[in-house]
Amino acid sequence: MQCLRLGRACASAAWLDQGRTRGFSVTTRFLPAWLGFCLSIATCAMAPRADAGDASPATCEVDPASMAASPAIPDVYDAQMDFGRTIDVRVQVDASGTARSAMVVKSSRNRLIDRAATDAAQRWRYRCTGGAGAAMVTVQIPKPACTLDHTSRDRHRPIYSEQAKSSRSRGVVEVLLRPTTDDPGLAEVRLDGGSGNAASDAAVLEAARHWRFQCMPGPGSQQSWTRVVESFNFASEQDAPRAAPQGCGVPAQT
Repeated sequence: MQCLRLGRACASAAWLDQGRTRGFSVTTRFLPAWLGFCLSIATCAMAPRADAGDASPATCEVDPASMAASPAIPDVYDAQMDFGRTIDVRVQVDASGTARSAMVVKSSRNRLIDRAATDAAQRWRYRCTGGAGAAMVTVQIPKPACTLDHTSRDRHRPIYSEQAKSSRSRGVVEVLLRPTTDDPGLAEVRLDGGSGNAASDAAVLEAARHWRFQCMPGPGSQQSWTRVVESFNFASEQDAPRAAPQGCGVPAQT
């Protein structure tokens, strides 16, 4: 840009000098050479630079066969997961087509799902033009072969003891479930995060043992765990106002 400004200023000065010296053959004779020199200065700004740092990274794309062979399956699914969501991942690829790093650009808002997407993107192979580069990949989390039957969950709610209810406690219990090998409809259950109240944790685990899965027909791959979160709040029940017994109201004023 500075070179272009210099060329324009030089050309303006040449035309101005031509006006001042009009009628003198000496200045007019050298004017074409002067203008040519000025134009060469202006042209230098338009010449492309060959700096290595200005080179754009090569464009890469994921190998579809590699992507299909290793889907983005998380270790743990969320029971309320929206399978319509996708994750956009930017992958840095070397010249051999191997992923070196992956970063989430558009998140699923679930860290376990995002991690599954980046892990899968780094396993896949890529095809690049012009050496190492970057690829933008949209990752779809596949729906598991078996999903939790929410009807069975609604039918078998945790039954808390009177002692637990009178404790005025509150908490969250996290349970992991997955279909058993012998009967995919039945669930293998384990506690993933306790509430700090052993009786309440046991009540949730007992209810979860009656929950069932709905499985799609046909052979399925290794089923991941499904996380279910149950919360309780006995403090709010104790604080709720109670109705006054009949016949114990304040007598009316006469």
